Amino acid sequence: MRKPEVSPLVSIRDGIQVVAEVPRHEKARLEWEILRDDEVFRQQRCELTGLTGRVISRGLLYTPAVMLVGIGILAWGSPQDAIRLINALRNMPAAELVHQIGFVLCHFLQISVISVLIADVVAGRGLPNVFRRALLDRLPAEFCLIRRGTER
Repeated sequence: MRKPEVSPLVSIRDGIQVVAEVPRHEKARLEWEILRDDEVFRQQRCELTGLTGRVISRGLLYTPAVMLVGIGILAWGSPQDAIRLINALRNMPAAELVHQIGFVLCHFLQISVISVLIADVVAGRGLPNVFRRALLDRLPAEFCLIRRGTER
């Protein structure tokens, strides 16, 4: 086992920028403290719950648009298939019609939610990481290469 005196330096990044160089044992100690902190886990859970609610609500808003686009592409691309589909839906029993429409709505909602999540990630509002922010906040000042508040 290495002794703390000879522990190599590791870089800590915030995005692409190196903000600190810390001995490996010190970084491990900080990470262990963060993983044992219940407040950090509570904040992460709240962030993920908010993200889930935001993505599902936006997915529900966009699902009708995705369905209309899909129906439009079907009607434009192959009008005969669209007519056969509508006639089949008219002759289908009500219970099976509800089952089939629920199945289709579920898949359209999944497509909408995934597209909203991808759009959030591309826009820079992606998945929250409270653990990374806690690590950056708890860095001792002597290891920081950049003064606090001047990162960007």
